[in-house]
Amino acid sequence: MRWKIWIIPAVIIITTIMGLQGARYLTLPTLTFVYQHDHEGGTAKLDLIVHGVRCYGTANFLRQHIADVPGIISLVAYGANHRVVIVYDSTLTSAEEIKRAIESPVKTRRGAVRFFKVRSQAATSQSG
Repeated sequence: MRWKIWIIPAVIIITTIMGLQGARYLTLPTLTFVYQHDHEGGTAKLDLIVHGVRCYGTANFLRQHIADVPGIISLVAYGANHRVVIVYDSTLTSAEEIKRAIESPVKTRRGAVRFFKVRSQAATSQSG
């Protein structure tokens, strides 16, 4: 009879541990934004690790920072691992132009500051 008292706390502890361990394998996007719904030309995907993207606020700041780059179709940011996936029209811009735009200085009250830094490129793929 005494073991029945411990079933509910044991189940809670076990599911909590399983949830914490499982969170390593599941990442949800912090921000998903579509710049253009209709586009022509070939698309390419740029998968970057960007130092400076840590949460929704910094991901949204990056979205605004690169909004003027022509050809960017969508941006998905994962703040937990600093990953940014950008889909762009390869006939209008290039991966290098997007990286330069990300790393360009941000205007603040104290002057221009480099807020974002591209640390590595995870993968690049192109489609028709």
